Amino acid sequence: MDALVLKGIVPRFLRLIARSDIVNVPSLSFIALVLALGANVAVAQVTLTLPDTVVNPSTSVSVPLRVTGFNHVGSFSLTITFDKTVLTYTGIGNQPASGSLFSTPPATANANGSVSISWFDPSRGLNIGSGTLLNLLFTYGNGSSALTFANITPSSITDSLATNIPASFTNGRVRSLGPPPNTPILSAPSNGAANQATFLTLSWNAPSGATGYRLQVSTDPSFGTAVVDDATLSSPSRVVSSLNNGTTYYWKVSASNSAGTSAFSTAWSFTTIVAAPAAPTLLSPVDNAINISLNPALTWNPLAEATSYELQVSPFSNFPDYVYDDTTSGSSRTIGPLNLGTTYYWRVRARNAGGFGLFSSARTFKTIFTSAVENLDGALPREFALSQNYPNPFNPTTSFEFQVASSSVKGGSASGGEFVTLKIFDVLGREVATLVNEVCPAGVYTVRWDASSLPSGVYFYRLQAGAFTALRTMMLMK
Repeated sequence: MDALVLKGIVPRFLRLIARSDIVNVPSLSFIALVLALGANVAVAQVTLTLPDTVVNPSTSVSVPLRVTGFNHVGSFSLTITFDKTVLTYTGIGNQPASGSLFSTPPATANANGSVSISWFDPSRGLNIGSGTLLNLLFTYGNGSSALTFANITPSSITDSLATNIPASFTNGRVRSLGPPPNTPILSAPSNGAANQATFLTLSWNAPSGATGYRLQVSTDPSFGTAVVDDATLSSPSRVVSSLNNGTTYYWKVSASNSAGTSAFSTAWSFTTIVAAPAAPTLLSPVDNAINISLNPALTWNPLAEATSYELQVSPFSNFPDYVYDDTTSGSSRTIGPLNLGTTYYWRVRARNAGGFGLFSSARTFKTIFTSAVENLDGALPREFALSQNYPNPFNPTTSFEFQVASSSVKGGSASGGEFVTLKIFDVLGREVATLVNEVCPAGVYTVRWDASSLPSGVYFYRLQAGAFTALRTMMLMK
């Protein structure tokens, strides 16, 4: 049985049993039960709360009067005070569904800064439980006003039998949201900054009271389209990425809080760094060239976007080590001296403010095995010939003499020549050096060869000049 209902029954029942004409002996046991229960009935307690309310200046505000345990209430009488310089009382909203609610007329309430509210309907009672009893309606100016329960007495809230209901009260406050934050001031990168990374942090100051920010980034100074439009920021910075190289960007920021949003900051700009250059194309010597000078000039195509080049030369195709690794501002570099009869690999990459680009595809060349090819003075020979090398055996250098006949012997012009090759082979027939590989006018030639890089053994050398071929043997002894 509900405590309040039982509490109402007990006094009535006691009045009835005072009339002896309706009391009989069997009723005494029931009377004892009722008295026993009534002695232990606890009066329920209600709570009333005026919550803190935050509102924009010069607006209407509804302050709920919240209750819990609000059951079987037959009447209440409450006074709530406020600061009349901050709030102007305008009336009551969400009135109880039954009974008559009386409140201080607005003019009187605003004159003394208090609202008196009373309600009485013992025949029905209010059974709200937990929720909003009513709303106090005000017009808010600015500042802060306490809402305070005043003149509270034990009889302020009663049940349908006019029995006091214990209650607790919590006061509240109405205050301003405060003004929107000031416009942020951009800080980094500086306005007009150049050579910025395509992945960077934009930052600005944090105006007092700001709780959020909106960042816009665009390649359009009027921000017609945005590459970033982020209104979810809670801190005064943001990383932006995937920007384009060599591009000017514009950016601006606004700040916000519960009271509103600031204007956008003055837009700043920055320009991202240019892209690294493409890989150069190697020009000379051609790939797999042979008989290259010990001091060759290596050249490649110049790139308009490059400010310098790195040239690497190595005896190994994977470039684990270098015989040359240096930078130059031009598109050609003479290197050396290199080793005789050695294969080298070379590659080039370009650089600018954006960094180094990719290396070119590597090329290879092979240096000469001899220090010179000389055309001896004298009469033009009438036939082709290849002499025995001298000295033989040798260690490690030797010389070869050969002659190229005048082309008039074959009916051609005396000023003509023949394409001549002079090559060295080991005993397995593998080519180990090419000493001559060019057109030679008629004449007598001598070629010196350094075999320092080869092991001792028997070698063959062969001369080919037009239809003429000659093959001889020699011995390297170390």
